[in-house]
Amino acid sequence: NLIIHAAANTNHIGFEESFFNTNVQGTQNIIDLAYDIKNIRVCVVSTLSVSGERVLGNKEMFDEKDFDVGQRFDYVYDKTKFESEKIARHAIDNGLDVFVVRLGSLVGGPMQRNPKNNSFYQYLRAIISTKKDWNIDTSFDISPVDVSAKGMVFLCGLKNLPIRTFHLFNDRVIKSLEMVDVINGLGWTIS
Repeated sequence: NLIIHAAANTNHIGFEESFFNTNVQGTQNIIDLAYDIKNIRVCVVSTLSVSGERVLGNKEMFDEKDFDVGQRFDYVYDKTKFESEKIARHAIDNGLDVFVVRLGSLVGGPMQRNPKNNSFYQYLRAIISTKKDWNIDTSFDISPVDVSAKGMVFLCGLKNLPIRTFHLFNDRVIKSLEMVDVINGLGWTIS
């Protein structure tokens, strides 16, 4: 009675066709299946990255009620997850029991199969290999995959949801300078 649609091409580098086939067409296939089965609940796993880069003048906070606020996307992954979520939202509007879970930056465990194509891991690798802090003013939400999975399972068990989109991430963000301190504390020397 439940489909968790978590399949995705999560690389940040690659061919747009591959992202489209997996992230957009894959979601359409799951939604079509749900229409055929009837009386099934669908959890579509998305990403906080659908918030994109917002133009100056739009609201600063991107919350669960937001979707298309005129954002732009730096990565094809983000763009195709936005398109995937558009399909899920259309299904909700048509009465299908669908909800969306937007995850943060998942880390930890054997699930990270693509560190060479993951911007967070590449950032860490660059700092450690160059032994230099690049003074990048950014923050990371580091969401442990096991905790995020437990949160998704919990959400899947809830009935009669008053909202259909959830942000599931570690709201204790870490600034890049704090990250450098953590790396130094682990024995690497970053200047």
